[in-house]
Amino acid sequence: STDVTITTNNIFLGRWVGAGASFDGKLANAALFRTTLTQEQVRECMRASSFSQFDAISTLEAFYPLDANFNDSTSGGHDLTATGSPSFTVSYPQLPRGLDLARGVAQARCFTGRAVQFDGSADHLDAAVYSNSSDFYSVSVWVKPDAIGANRNIVASGNLGDNAFLIFLLSTGLVYFYGNDTTGDYAVIHQTTLQAGRWYHLAMAVDQSDAANNTLKAYIDGVE
Repeated sequence: STDVTITTNNIFLGRWVGAGASFDGKLANAALFRTTLTQEQVRECMRASSFSQFDAISTLEAFYPLDANFNDSTSGGHDLTATGSPSFTVSYPQLPRGLDLARGVAQARCFTGRAVQFDGSADHLDAAVYSNSSDFYSVSVWVKPDAIGANRNIVASGNLGDNAFLIFLLSTGLVYFYGNDTTGDYAVIHQTTLQAGRWYHLAMAVDQSDAANNTLKAYIDGVE
């Protein structure tokens, strides 16, 4: 993958453009990369617990631990602004799906469970400083839904038809991963059904360098 230039627009955590579909649950360690991550790099994100560890995986555009504040840990200055009353909490992870026991124990030790809680109604976080005008990017985030049964946005940027991306929890518990550029859009619905009350690692890796064959790979707990 190749480093790219980023221009300005919006990042949304816990909602999308406008009102509605607010997330009900917890988010942690949200990372936005300037490159298309490999599956092994996605799994490294699962094992990482600090900014320095995420930064060593690939080039970060923004990183939000969401453990004590809404600040971007990179030098990019993409700090989030809170609406409503998102609060900080601790919710320890179970062993992740799709990994062997030894790896799972290592991951559970790394991820502290510190997270931000959204109420499913008014709570969301916005940073009006990002737009994906590039061909290569990836998104990584830990998520713990409190309830399944309504459409809920997890993380997004941009508008439809304008270099947008979206990770969206459907009412069925399936996760919809979406991206687009000026040549068209593309989406993946992962086969894993999320359950309320447990942690999952979600990631999408996008390569838009071939307008005739845009690529989006979606991962849940490191499994494509």
